[in-house]
Amino acid sequence: MNNNGLAIALIGIASFVLWVSDAAMDAFVFRSGAFSDVLLHLSAHEIYSRSLLIASLVTVGVVLARTFLGSNRAQKAFHESNETLLKLADAAKDAIVLVDHQGKISFWNRAAERIFGYPSHEAIGRVLHALLAPQRYQRAYQGNFLKFRDSGLDSTSGRTLELRAVRKGGLEFPVEIFLSALQLKGKWYAAGLLRDITERKRSGKELRKHREQLEHMATERNEELHAVNEVLRREINDRARTEEELCRSENFLSTIFDSIHDPFSIVNHEYRIIKFNDAYTRLRDKRAGDLIGKKCY
Repeated sequence: MNNNGLAIALIGIASFVLWVSDAAMDAFVFRSGAFSDVLLHLSAHEIYSRSLLIASLVTVGVVLARTFLGSNRAQKAFHESNETLLKLADAAKDAIVLVDHQGKISFWNRAAERIFGYPSHEAIGRVLHALLAPQRYQRAYQGNFLKFRDSGLDSTSGRTLELRAVRKGGLEFPVEIFLSALQLKGKWYAAGLLRDITERKRSGKELRKHREQLEHMATERNEELHAVNEVLRREINDRARTEEELCRSENFLSTIFDSIHDPFSIVNHEYRIIKFNDAYTRLRDKRAGDLIGKKCY
């Protein structure tokens, strides 16, 4: 049965009850006659007055019933919406914290319990800064909150910050926090989304350490390459000087050989000609190319 059918049934039942009640009042209180006569044998005036009374009461009852049903529906919708929001907040991986105008925690989801170690009943009603902030930062945090409480204006609102927080037990760790301001009943509240970034910091630190190691290794390799290049450069320069000296020596020997007027030649251990002067070529009546490498005999 829908709400309209239920309302019609209730009106019918209420009308019958009112009719019987009015007859009972006339019969037993005012002694107007027997109950059956009063209930069934009525004059036109009595029927009209009783019907008017019942209609008025039914109208008021219908209005009240509709108001009550509407209120119940609104309340049910509010509870369902509130329950949905609570489930969403509890399913979040980040801590969701709501702070009232006195700086006290008024909402604390399951992620906040997991990250900070405080169950909801231990956190709600506690001053946020005194509970979660390191001792050395509490005065500064409290001063900023007083400014926020008065005007709702805060340089940190709407920004993502990296701060230090304290877990239950006193362990300090880094958190990333996003703050936003909202006004309820003329008073400023702060909503915070907090994330534990310990692992991200550790990974970043290891990454920087690895990068520094790579840079150090690259510097060492560059120094080694520079040293090797320097050795090669020196060897190349030495070889170039040696070749230059050999070239000068050969030119000097050639000059000496050519200055000798008598035929002159040099042979190796196989008696092959490896060097000779112009007088020797004239003596043999051959070109230089025909003599090099030939056996002297």
